[in-house]
Amino acid sequence: MVTPNPPGFSYNWNVPGAPNVPSLSNLPFGFYSVTAIAPDGCTSMASLTLTQPAPLNIAENITNAACSGSANGSITANVSGGTPNSGNYTFAWSGGLG
Repeated sequence: MVTPNPPGFSYNWNVPGAPNVPSLSNLPFGFYSVTAIAPDGCTSMASLTLTQPAPLNIAENITNAACSGSANGSITANVSGGTPNSGNYTFAWSGGLG
């Protein structure tokens, strides 16, 4: 985002079809640059690279039930990567004893 956003400025992004606005959103990872052009023709350029998160990985640790009908088995999921919400992951478990 280009700030402040005074009237009369125009913005040229390196994104094909990008509108003449001081900020873009919902962008994929990659390299971005913008040139701000003042009404008097002066210019200023900024650039940055948006990175993507590490791939989401799940490593499980399984302990089988001691015997049929027992409820003493366990599964532990160790997760890394992705973009956890405030450092936390959300899990949705399914299956189990029918």
